Amino acid sequence: MSEVVVNKVKSEIAFIGTGWTGLNQMKHLLDEDICYPVAIFEPDTKNARKAYDLAPDAIVYGDLNDLLESQPDGIVIATPNVFHSAHSMKALQRGIAVFCQEPLALTADETRKVISAAYVGNRLLGVDFPYRSADGIQKIMTLRKDLGQIYAVDLVFNNSSVLEKSWSGDPALSGGGCLFDSGIHLIDLALWMLDFPEITKISSTLISNGVIIEPGRNLVEDYVSAKMETDTGVAIRMV
Repeated sequence: MSEVVVNKVKSEIAFIGTGWTGLNQMKHLLDEDICYPVAIFEPDTKNARKAYDLAPDAIVYGDLNDLLESQPDGIVIATPNVFHSAHSMKALQRGIAVFCQEPLALTADETRKVISAAYVGNRLLGVDFPYRSADGIQKIMTLRKDLGQIYAVDLVFNNSSVLEKSWSGDPALSGGGCLFDSGIHLIDLALWMLDFPEITKISSTLISNGVIIEPGRNLVEDYVSAKMETDTGVAIRMV
């Protein structure tokens, strides 16, 4: 019997933003030996040095456009939130697949534009929601069909890493605080487990340093209380 040999194809991947998150994403990909890191863009010289130490064969670019012109197969984006949509759009429009740290954009309209660019360019677009693959979540999903009718979902997250990021306290760069940083993962998990029902109503209270953030105030929240109603009758509550 002849032996079948399967060649493992590894893609050439660029990394935009190599702070704590981007550096860990690079390390995991290298540990899995599933890509060639060929390019790095990181304005912070200390973070760029750490990334280059992990991937000494990669080219460190001082200009993002030059990196994109090198045409890697895919790009990992872990820049401050405000840049996610623009960086994703630039890559997709050049025919480069994108894996972006959440949130994909700061508004629903920006998010739709990025998704549309992926469809138009016929390129892969992924957003980092790692909790879906956590062991506990996977076990819950296997039990989902045995839970019967679900009437309410309570979401609690009390360990946000938002303050660990140097830019996270600046609303112009982050777009938000613990809701963007941690709450977004819980909302994704709830909607995913419920087969993405339509949200019909949302109410929320955002708080910063013990004070309610009034509409129009450009502050970063450190506490959120929210309730969402769905077209299937399930109430989703989050603190």
